[in-house]
Amino acid sequence: MHKPISIVVFGVTGDLFKKKLVHAFFDLYKRGELGNDFVLYGYSRKDWSDEEFRKYVQEHLNTKEVDVAEEFVGHLFFRSGDILNKDTYDSLKTDFGERDELLSECTNKLFYLAVTPELYEDVFINLSHSGLTVPCAPGTPGQDGAWIKLIVEKPFGRDELHAKMLDDLLGKLFLEEQIFRIDHYLAKETLQNILAFRFGNTLFESLWSRRHIEKIEICSYEENDLNGRGAFYEDVGALNDVGQNHLLQMLALVAMENPASFSSSDIRRSRADVLASVNVSHDQDGFKRGQYKGYTDEPGVEDTTETETYFKATLKIDNERWKEVPFVLSHGKALPKTKAEIVVTFKNGNNNDSNLFIKSANVLTFHIQPKEGIAIDFFAKKSGYNFELEKKTLAFEYKSTHKTPFVYPYEKLLKDAISGDQTLFIGTEEIASQWRVVSEVKKVFDNIPLLIYDKGQTPEELLSETLEE
Repeated sequence: MHKPISIVVFGVTGDLFKKKLVHAFFDLYKRGELGNDFVLYGYSRKDWSDEEFRKYVQEHLNTKEVDVAEEFVGHLFFRSGDILNKDTYDSLKTDFGERDELLSECTNKLFYLAVTPELYEDVFINLSHSGLTVPCAPGTPGQDGAWIKLIVEKPFGRDELHAKMLDDLLGKLFLEEQIFRIDHYLAKETLQNILAFRFGNTLFESLWSRRHIEKIEICSYEENDLNGRGAFYEDVGALNDVGQNHLLQMLALVAMENPASFSSSDIRRSRADVLASVNVSHDQDGFKRGQYKGYTDEPGVEDTTETETYFKATLKIDNERWKEVPFVLSHGKALPKTKAEIVVTFKNGNNNDSNLFIKSANVLTFHIQPKEGIAIDFFAKKSGYNFELEKKTLAFEYKSTHKTPFVYPYEKLLKDAISGDQTLFIGTEEIASQWRVVSEVKKVFDNIPLLIYDKGQTPEELLSETLEE
């Protein structure tokens, strides 16, 4: 039986809620994961009524399941308020108290911060000062087992010092088991299956080291430019936006040691251990940073800005398994194709000087998006009289091979947060290591020129051109 849950989303009129969260909450509702007595309070500075908010949600759901959508939005309420103002939290506390009294039970409470990281500190402090870090008023029935949880979006902080300050503050107000720092990439099927692929198949885990792997490339490319979001991006940049979280978490999964168990604590410990071993070489040849032409025309962007919209960084891991193996991380906007993948290139073990075999390496690719799947390149004999080899690919896609309903990342993460499973959420030690790495990469970037590239250039073309000061 579900204990009633009260959900609060700060920043409910932003892109994240309308593009991702509204669909995730709706899917959870359809699967019965939220129960029939949940409520969601959406906070924004807009002056909307409950009905206007519900109409807004239905428009963005854009579903043919009209009756179910009607039921779902009936659980949604809008609250107009400034999250920097203490009165907003006092009003929310009143809502909670009235609901608990109506149900004669202390409800579970989940806060979702879908706002800019610059506001996190104020939200944390206001939640604490208003008493909202306590599940319910003294004497409310059903207090046993009631919980308070907090979901925080990436990037967590704007730099190493800011992230530490936020984490220290958060640690004073909440227990670590109450904190869920989201990196939605970790909930993608392919990334979750990296662990199963490695540790569930001795064929590959026995080859998973510097003895057999030449390099690992981790990329996330986007066709879109900033499209009017330049003012926001100026305070972030490509490295903070994607490198600090998505790419380094992908590195952690592909490089971590076999956890002692598949419990949340052991998996997070293994990720944290490998991130703590990441070393940033200051050899400038392995680093590039760029900015697409036209970025400075974005509203809120200065003509002289040095903010990168593309970067490449080559990292090493200082442990016995990976010593000297390059991990090449790259991300960019306004590129020809949207994709995210991990490419593992194996060493060419063919030392035969004859022309009998092709001197080419096997390549294993984890496709993260747009289509999630795994592919491996191998070699087979060509049909015919002569003994010649040709490259073949063995591959599968998750959506086409799995009969069970596909679960999208935010739906999975919300379900795990509600149930208390922190496996796919970032721990405090991981956050510290990720920002340490980013700080070191930025020191290298400070000493290399900014490449200006045309929209639609391939990363290969981009990197081969002469850098423009």
